[in-house]
Amino acid sequence: MFLEDLIGRPVADRGGWRGAGLYVGPGQLALEVVAYRADEKPNVGDMQAAWKHRRGSRGAPVLVVALHDGDATLAGPSGEHLPILSGIDESTAERLCRAALDQPDRHAALQFLNTAMPSLETAAPGLRNEGLFALHELTNDVPRREGWDAHVERSHAILAAHPTGAGLLNRLGFTVERLDNMTQLLKGTPAACTGRAGTRCG
Repeated sequence: MFLEDLIGRPVADRGGWRGAGLYVGPGQLALEVVAYRADEKPNVGDMQAAWKHRRGSRGAPVLVVALHDGDATLAGPSGEHLPILSGIDESTAERLCRAALDQPDRHAALQFLNTAMPSLETAAPGLRNEGLFALHELTNDVPRREGWDAHVERSHAILAAHPTGAGLLNRLGFTVERLDNMTQLLKGTPAACTGRAGTRCG
C-alpha cells in the first residue's frame, strides 16, 4: 500500500482511476500529495487535468501520483510548465513523497522536490553526483562487485523499517550530531564499508 503508515484522507475516484489517498504536509498552504490507482499508464493530458482539478485556483503546491503496474507517473508540484515524470518505480515515488511531506513547510517541500525530482530520470535516482565518482562507475561497475546482491537485500530491509530520517542513517552506520538549530553533522563509517579487510568503500 502506498504511504500506508501515514494518515491520509479519502479521495474520490476520477474516471478510470481509483482514489488511493490525499496526504497533506505541515504549515499553511501545505504540500498536497494526491494518489490514485490506474489500470494503465496515464497520458500527459490525464495528468495535467488531474493536477488542475486538484489545485484549482489555490496557492498550495500539489503533487499528483498515478500508480500503475508497480510504476508511478508524477505531475507537479507547481510551475507554468508542469513537470510530469513517468516510469518511476513505485517504491522510489513513495520515498520521494514521504520525504517531501516530512519537510517543515511548503517552501521547504518545493525546494526538496525541485532538487530531487530531476534525478528520478537519471540512472541513479535520488543521487546528486557532484564530482564524487564517475556515474558509469556507480551504475555499472559497482553492482558487479562481490557481495552486491547481499547489500541490495540488506538495504531493502533497512528501507522498509526506516524509510527516511535519523533511523535510516543510524541503520547505515552513521550517527547524527546536532551542532545548532540549523546544522547537523553526519559522523561514522557507513555499514556498507565495514566488510573484509582491504575492501574499498565507494
